[in-house]
Amino acid sequence: MVETRMRTAMAARAPATNARLARLEMLKKANATPRVKVMPANDAMRRMLEHPSGIGFHGSGGAEWPLDRFTRRRLKEGAIVLAEKAEKAKPAESKRSEPEPAEESAWSGNRT
Repeated sequence: MVETRMRTAMAARAPATNARLARLEMLKKANATPRVKVMPANDAMRRMLEHPSGIGFHGSGGAEWPLDRFTRRRLKEGAIVLAEKAEKAKPAESKRSEPEPAEESAWSGNRT
């Protein structure tokens, strides 16, 4: 008989528990740090750089890092680049086959 009472008491609390769990899940999604795909600027950065959460770079390609203070600082330093920008930059470089002529500056001519 004791068992039945315990089950009834737990069943009565179930809606409150489900509501609490749903609220916690909603808060977890709302407070989640957005993630971005990043590429190292060069091979040296690929070998040395690792996010504090333990996410490093593989032999090729990029990695998905949280967009936090560490990642923003590395982007600003130029140690890493966003994968979207890296993909856009590659086709632009391959289209240009001839170097553009340099413009003459005021300092390159004869001095008076």
